[in-house]
Amino acid sequence: MLYRLLFLTAALMVLSVTPALSDPLRIVTLEQVPYGYMEDGSPTGLLYDIGNAIAEEAGLAAENRFVNLERGIEEIIAGRADIIIIFPNPRIRAVAKNLGSILHLETVILGSAGSDFSSIGDLAGKSVASLRGAQYDARLSHIESITVLPIKDYIYGLKMVANKRADAIVGPIYGLEHSMKANGLSRALFGTPLVLHELHANVYYSIHGDAERASKVRAAIACLKQDGVVDALLAKYALEH
Repeated sequence: MLYRLLFLTAALMVLSVTPALSDPLRIVTLEQVPYGYMEDGSPTGLLYDIGNAIAEEAGLAAENRFVNLERGIEEIIAGRADIIIIFPNPRIRAVAKNLGSILHLETVILGSAGSDFSSIGDLAGKSVASLRGAQYDARLSHIESITVLPIKDYIYGLKMVANKRADAIVGPIYGLEHSMKANGLSRALFGTPLVLHELHANVYYSIHGDAERASKVRAAIACLKQDGVVDALLAKYALEH
């Protein structure tokens, strides 16, 4: 009797975090311009729109909310969210299935005006602002004399660089330049970016999720890329230089 009770309890715990096919796709979107933000009282953003498009293509309702990066990963771990679209990092790889790349963005090191860098080695002895919980380039942690400063969002790090409280910031140039524009920071305050590489933003699906839903989401990603929907959304949020 005791074993049966324990079995039923365990089964109920699994069911409590495993969504049914009829349930909405629970999406957590990084709250960061241009990925997810409020505009005129309504949620918007590149990754917010992509998440909703994935749900629609998969034939699922969307439940999409904004979180910071660390909170988003915690929601995936706990089974309170189904998908998150972020750049790879060790924590998310351990707790979620990578259903595929949805877009790729150029990742850079950006210093203040006049302090351009020609290689990552030039950062030795420098401080680099990086979004808390992100890993844009493992080399930054392998050079002992580089001090990585965790930041809550791009604009905070950009202001640190502009005010000489950090030597540089690392991140996708797309997001950094959007944050400058959205917050009235002049591009002239910053130097020429050092391009590190292109990082793929992947769709990560919670290990608590249903396998059939995962298949629907994976197929939806492929369709959105093939049909040009992702490219159209990138164009929608493109900066006007």
